[in-house]
Amino acid sequence: MRFPYLVFDLDGTLVDTSPALIRGLDEVLDGLGRRRLEASTVSRITGHGLRALLRSAVLMTGEPLTDGDLSAAVALFRAAYERDLLALALAAPGAQAALAALSARGARCAVLTNKPTQSSVRLLVHQGYIDVVDYVVGGDLELPRKPDAGGLLAILDNWQARREECLLVGSSRVDLQTARNAEVRCAMISPFGEPRSVFGLGADYLLPNFEALVPLATGRSETGERIGVIIGG
Repeated sequence: MRFPYLVFDLDGTLVDTSPALIRGLDEVLDGLGRRRLEASTVSRITGHGLRALLRSAVLMTGEPLTDGDLSAAVALFRAAYERDLLALALAAPGAQAALAALSARGARCAVLTNKPTQSSVRLLVHQGYIDVVDYVVGGDLELPRKPDAGGLLAILDNWQARREECLLVGSSRVDLQTARNAEVRCAMISPFGEPRSVFGLGADYLLPNFEALVPLATGRSETGERIGVIIGG
């Protein structure tokens, strides 16, 4: 197998939680008397946690909040987000089948995310991924957050895997930077957005869909013939 160890980003890659995120952010901005942001704007400023997202949204819609007021607003934001998280989350098309197929072929899978671990596990259970995932490393553990390589390297250490055996599958520049910092290969996919959004990031592989991940990771087509790369190198 070309890549027997696969590490996946969560939000934007395996699941899409943006509907719950946007709804929660809208509620908080409404309560603060601020204007709502376009979904494309929210997408652009996500990836570094709820507090960072809300701080950016506040600065884009008016005067900054004091630390105390920001903390209170973050608590409301988190409560609204967690309330709607499972009901509004979407699984990436083909991802469940791809991970199950890889697991059946002996591949090991893990999730590396900046989301809190408990929320991440809830999502993985709800969307049917958890049975094929060895490790979930969230942003609230005592490890540096992506794009630092610490979480990814900790997963590899637990697997006792070599870097060249690992593929990180993600959907953002942060994921690519994480892979580069850990010196592992990276495949980019955009199951919830415009595929061209990941074309120019410089990943090793570009996946048109999750079905393409199975032959990439195994190095074989469905007929058993050896194949080259999907897109990229």
